[in-house]
Amino acid sequence: MKDRFAMFGIMCVLLTGLLTALLIPEEYVLKMIDDERQANYAFLGYEAARNTEGRAERWFDALFVKTGVMDASYRATTTPEKEGLRDLDGLNEILDQGLQWAETRLRVLWAAAFQFMVRISVAVMWLPFIVLILIPFIVDSLVSRKIKAASFAITSPHLQALGSRSLFWLAIGYLVLQLLPLKLHPIWTPVFIGVASSAIWLGISHFAKRA
Repeated sequence: MKDRFAMFGIMCVLLTGLLTALLIPEEYVLKMIDDERQANYAFLGYEAARNTEGRAERWFDALFVKTGVMDASYRATTTPEKEGLRDLDGLNEILDQGLQWAETRLRVLWAAAFQFMVRISVAVMWLPFIVLILIPFIVDSLVSRKIKAASFAITSPHLQALGSRSLFWLAIGYLVLQLLPLKLHPIWTPVFIGVASSAIWLGISHFAKRA
């Protein structure tokens, strides 16, 4: 069952990225990226926002530019020599249109890929705060479970299952959210951390008292 859930989650993530690359207009994607960039600078401040962008640029450069992957993808959309197709003007026109469409989708794909890395870079910025947020939830959940184990308080297996299983869906939902062509405010990451911490609290505090 867990493997099926994992495969379903992976398929959701891949399908979201594929639909973005194939269907979303280039003008919309560029505007969304610009609006989100302005939101990052307004919320995080210039220094923090510039650091997240710089980190994303280094990742993108190392993964796609220096490796030649990006350049190779654009070369694949270059119009081939047409000397042997002089009598096939209609075919030439169709080929040109197809290659132009492919180049446009590639620009959208690479712009979305870079923006995804910016979003991950923003998430990385919040990592040091995860411990500060998680510790109070974990300590309180352990104390709550200890109190329930020593008293007649009731633990709920349904709430425990909800807390434990929701962590997987929260992770998948967060990944899908990072891939969506929508303006994402940087506050989404601390909100996610807070919700995930609440799920951990439910999973621990309602764990079976005698387990």
